Amino acid sequence: MNGYKDAGLTTCGKHFPSYGNLTFLGSTLDMPIITETLEQLSLGALVPFRNAINAGLDSIMVGGCAINNKDMNIMHACLSKEVVDDLLRRDLGFNGVVVSECLEMEALNVDIGFRGGCVMAIEAGCDLVLLCRSFSVQKEALSGLKIGLENGMVSVDRVRTSLRRVLKLKANCTSWEKALNPPGLKLLSKFHESHLALSTRAYDNSITVMRDNNQLLPLSHTMSESEDLLLLTPLLKPLPASAATKFLAEGKATAIDHDRWMDRGSIMSGEGVFRELGRQQAREPRGKLLHTSYTANGVRPTHEHLIERASSIIIVTADATRNLYQSGFTKHVSMMCSLPTPTGKKKSLIVVSVSSPYDFARDKSIGTYICTYDFTETAMEALVRVLFGQLRPQGSLPGSLRKVAKAQKSRQAWLVESYSEKDVNSLNTLIQTVSKASVPGSPSPLWGATALSFSLGDPAIAEAHFVVRNSSTGALYGFCATYATATIGHIGALVVEPGTRNLSIGHSLYQRALRSLTTRPGLQSIKVGTRIPAIYPGVPSTEGSVPRLRRWPDASLPPAVTMSSHQFASCIIQDLHHWSLPEQVVNVGAALTRRFRFNPRPRRV
Repeated sequence: MNGYKDAGLTTCGKHFPSYGNLTFLGSTLDMPIITETLEQLSLGALVPFRNAINAGLDSIMVGGCAINNKDMNIMHACLSKEVVDDLLRRDLGFNGVVVSECLEMEALNVDIGFRGGCVMAIEAGCDLVLLCRSFSVQKEALSGLKIGLENGMVSVDRVRTSLRRVLKLKANCTSWEKALNPPGLKLLSKFHESHLALSTRAYDNSITVMRDNNQLLPLSHTMSESEDLLLLTPLLKPLPASAATKFLAEGKATAIDHDRWMDRGSIMSGEGVFRELGRQQAREPRGKLLHTSYTANGVRPTHEHLIERASSIIIVTADATRNLYQSGFTKHVSMMCSLPTPTGKKKSLIVVSVSSPYDFARDKSIGTYICTYDFTETAMEALVRVLFGQLRPQGSLPGSLRKVAKAQKSRQAWLVESYSEKDVNSLNTLIQTVSKASVPGSPSPLWGATALSFSLGDPAIAEAHFVVRNSSTGALYGFCATYATATIGHIGALVVEPGTRNLSIGHSLYQRALRSLTTRPGLQSIKVGTRIPAIYPGVPSTEGSVPRLRRWPDASLPPAVTMSSHQFASCIIQDLHHWSLPEQVVNVGAALTRRFRFNPRPRRV
């Protein structure tokens, strides 16, 4: 860190609170979690962060993993106030810039979306929200921040505080005068030899063979000169200082613009990243090397033909937990390799993770698994020496792998947006999903309802409906309908998609509905439930359920507003066109002074 500072560079520690003690909950595609308690973290993982903070660390990146211990139940660390504001800033005393995990991380993107994730990260205390691949995604996140500011989820003071931290970091790092007048690369030449030696030694000592169940390594002992070795690599954007980047910059390959990379997730067209790895393996005397790449299109006929030819296959993965196509491709090839060949011998499969070591850390079906931690040229050179027995691997996987039970995650504030006409189809889908998930034998309150059921069209009643949506997929995770007259407000319905329950989506919708209703001038009371639309007619009269439901809304109301808790019933007639008033009611009505007035206007469903 001091070396970076001496060179005038900004320093960043990552990933807080630690990526070296992760636990996986069964599937390798599940979100990894930290299960250690705060006391254990304080004695281990947090020590280097604490020392770096005391030495003047400029910034810290907070990871996207979950935390599950007796002190915390966190869904994503970088979206949690408990981690950023409380643990990092208050407990460790960090006053620098906090950077979020990239919100294009698949677990964050699919579960939350870019707009909601941006608001959550800023509200948690992050100063810089990382969206590193697509301009359209960055604009989407900015629109979420705008909505958060407008509805009060994010305060202007929070944004200004982050701005001051970022400007201070830039001022301490450099100036325009220095930036526009660099001393030149010649100054670095005297350090090149010693730096290269240090880099080579570090990579040689870090290559980790996590498993080699069938003793496939080294290949120099298990392959004959007549056998073919197949190398399958993903298409990745090259590292900035790599030979592949220089190759593109010199015009020796067709450059692909940034937006086209983004159209295919994190991959790019071109195979330059692992070209040198293939060349180094081809120089080895054992067998003939076959090298091709794979994409999200899966196993193609070309792959099948090459796999049939080869006796040993090496698959390279890079963040398979983010790029799920890599995991699917690897498992497919693994299954093909497990089938006996005409000679009765199974094909050898070696999986190499060149980024996160946790791609297949718990997948015991991958018998030989190597981790290099990155894909620089120096790392790939060390990998080849390990594969062919010229270097004994000495690295070890950081942290430990323990199987634990999955626990409920903590309460999280979700971005709540106003319902609009573009949500009609998504709301209909949500209603159908919730209806199908009802308890068998018990009719769903949403039976027969559609998105139009919540629109009363009465000028005397103000309507304001809210949704939690995944801005990336357009799916609705929750919906809340509110209505208001001059003095009374109603929360008419609160619906959460079954697969995303217990994640505080309902709580966020409820809080947003209360803010909307309580800001109406003259409002005196709020009622949970409405007779029309009769999706939720009120507090149930079932014995034992009323006290709990009555306590739930009262705790979050402002003192000036009261919550109605009286019980009432509503008659819901599903097939109104074929219904007629019972004869007994007609007879009773005829005998009463006050006549019944019946207006058969059907509810819109």
